[in-house]
Amino acid sequence: NIGKAAGNPDGTANTIFGMWMNSSGHKANILNTSYGKIGIGAVQTGSTTYFTQVFTN
Repeated sequence: NIGKAAGNPDGTANTIFGMWMNSSGHKANILNTSYGKIGIGAVQTGSTTYFTQVFTN
């Protein structure tokens, strides 16, 4: 699952995290104690930033 944020990148990480926490599926993964590690990736191209999450032990 990849998230996309277009426009002004100011506060983008906070915005994306807020979106993840407002998504029941993303929030469940973030708070799931069976995962010991999370990887978060971001790449920017022009005025668009793409984000992804990977959960593992």
